[in-house]
Amino acid sequence: MNDNFKKIKRRALIVRLLKSLLAGVTVALPVVGILWLFERFEQLALGTSMAILIGGLAGLLVAAVVFLLLHLGDKRIAMALDRKYNLKEKVQTMLAFKEVQDDPMIDLQRRDANEALESAARSVPGIGKLWIYVLCLLLGAAVFVLSLFFNPVPPPEPEPEPEVPYAVEEIDLIALQQLIDSVAASEMESPYRENVVAALETLHEEIQTVTTVKEKDDLVTEVMEEILQHTDDSSVGVEIITSLGQTGGKTLSLLAKALNYYEWPSDDPWSTFVEKVSDFREGLNHANARDEDPDYDLMAEETKTLYLALKQNIALALQISEAPEDDELAVALDRLANLKLENEDGTRIYGFAVLAEYVLENGYTAAQRELDSTMTALNGEVFRALSQSNINTDTGENAVTVLSNLFDVKAPSFERPVISEYSGGSSGGESGEGGVSGGISGGPTYGSDDKVYDPFTNRYVEYGTILDKYYAIMFGNITDGNYTEQEKKALEEYFKILYGGFEDEDGQN
Repeated sequence: MNDNFKKIKRRALIVRLLKSLLAGVTVALPVVGILWLFERFEQLALGTSMAILIGGLAGLLVAAVVFLLLHLGDKRIAMALDRKYNLKEKVQTMLAFKEVQDDPMIDLQRRDANEALESAARSVPGIGKLWIYVLCLLLGAAVFVLSLFFNPVPPPEPEPEPEVPYAVEEIDLIALQQLIDSVAASEMESPYRENVVAALETLHEEIQTVTTVKEKDDLVTEVMEEILQHTDDSSVGVEIITSLGQTGGKTLSLLAKALNYYEWPSDDPWSTFVEKVSDFREGLNHANARDEDPDYDLMAEETKTLYLALKQNIALALQISEAPEDDELAVALDRLANLKLENEDGTRIYGFAVLAEYVLENGYTAAQRELDSTMTALNGEVFRALSQSNINTDTGENAVTVLSNLFDVKAPSFERPVISEYSGGSSGGESGEGGVSGGISGGPTYGSDDKVYDPFTNRYVEYGTILDKYYAIMFGNITDGNYTEQEKKALEEYFKILYGGFEDEDGQN
């Protein structure tokens, strides 16, 4: 192969590379421009660097494809030269016999072909269509440049609200002062009470200086949010109740509902609390306890698992709530979970952690009696703790409600616990048939003669004495028509168990 042909091949390769480069840049520029355009219109969130990277990769891919497609072999170049310069296939013949050596005829043909290529020495195969690639590059660059000029139309500036004049009325100041005095005299805990009073006094002072409705609305909203923050800080009830109510399981849901003081009526919170605690206590009964021949060993084992789960989930709820160690509700719940109190007079209170071991050692029936004693003894503590949280919450939220109505400003939403709803029978399986004599349907045959703590009198009394007080509350609600027939039946069954206990393996209570 002579030198002239090799020069022509090198020029063809250069043109091929140039076309590939032009094709790659032609694609890369508009890709980058369009990606930037989408980003400005918030259709994509790639960033400048990522857009350039994607455009560069697209350009490299197109350049590689074009380079492969434009490949020209020696034969095609020879055919193009013969055709363009009317060489009568001299170049093709030269290529065909390029491997033949020491042949006078072939050497003569090569010299003839080389002389013919002298006139084509400056030929560049493929350069005639290079203008197409240049034109495409210009079009791609135009798309890129145009994309830089398209920008989203900025939203119109909102028209300023007309300044409505405002001046606080004397009667509003009097009502606000009455609210301050009410909060100051409330039983809300310190320092939350003082913090709320300070926020209200600041409002009382600054409300007299505002001159527009917008200023008034902003000021009142800020004070309401501050009061709600102090109110939220005053109680960990929402966090504890939500944690228990969302952990899973019907029993924990019942416990959360028992603690949910947000649903207490203002006239008789104790009755509502006792009702919900009774539901929780009923949920702790093993469903197979009413079977004709229950498996007490299995019941004891499953009850232990339930008690341990309650203990662990109460601890978890206290941890999540980040309740202070001296918080009354946290202390009361911790005692319900872990307490082990044994007095010299024989009375005792066992939390769930202790009851979990007690039920295996002493049997299901004995553990149920101990559980009744625990619930009765600690109910008063839990109620007092919840009552204080209820007072704190009611005081703060009432102040916000009064401000909202007084100054015609929408109040922020009040935080409430979230409790999952569960359906099904009692703990440990499906509820069975059967019942226990005594209690509601008969005479006062109590399930235990142990002494338990009485929250009404703040002293220890016999089991039956405190149970009678609970029953009197429930019976009053039943006769007043506060329960459905299904609820009445459940309460009657519950008190039958409390009065008579469970039958053991020998049929004895």
